[in-house]
Parts: sequence; structure tokens; C-alpha cells
Amino acid sequence: MLISILNLAFTFLISIYLCIFLSTGLLVLTLTLRAKKMVQKMPTPQKKVQRKMFMTQMLYFFILLMIVACINTLFIWQGNFYFGIGLIAFGIFHILFKFVTKKEQLKKIL
Repeated sequence: MLISILNLAFTFLISIYLCIFLSTGLLVLTLTLRAKKMVQKMPTPQKKVQRKMFMTQMLYFFILLMIVACINTLFIWQGNFYFGIGLIAFGIFHILFKFVTKKEQLKKIL
């Protein structure tokens, strides 16, 4: 029983941090593809660019979280949707917890 709980917690943590890592990679890839367009445009304020990048990364994170939750539900948890819903809820809680604890740093960006 304890092993299965630890296995579930480990799977949740690995999935969340995998989504964070992949969303950062997607953001970097998006920025490299759009770099030429951004340079040619009129310069925009740094706050606006930071806010847009932050929101884009959050969007990528939630899309990847949904994909990873579906993959885990189908292949790891044998179709048990409660674990997938729990993973999504844990991901949302994780991001909200980071917002609350790092409020001062986020005020600089947002």
C-alpha cells in the first residue's frame, strides 16, 4: 500500500516537472522561430514581452499537462481517470503555490 502511494506521488512529481521542462523548451523553440519577426517589428516594451512570454509558457504547461495526464491515464494507470484528474489538479495546485510563494518576483514580470 505504501509503495503504491509513493509510486503515485513519484509519478505525479515526475510528470509535473517534465511538463515544466518541456514547456520551457517549447517557449525557447517558439522564440527562436519568431526571433527574426520580433527584431524587425517596432520595439515593444520589455514588460509587455515578459508578460506575453510568461503567459505563453503557462499555456504550454497546461497543454502539456493535459497530454501527459492522458498518456499516464491510458498507459500507466490503465484507464483510471481519477488519477489523471488528480494529476491535473496537482499541476494547477503546484503552479498556484508557486505564484503565492514567489509573489514578489512575479510582480516584476506581471
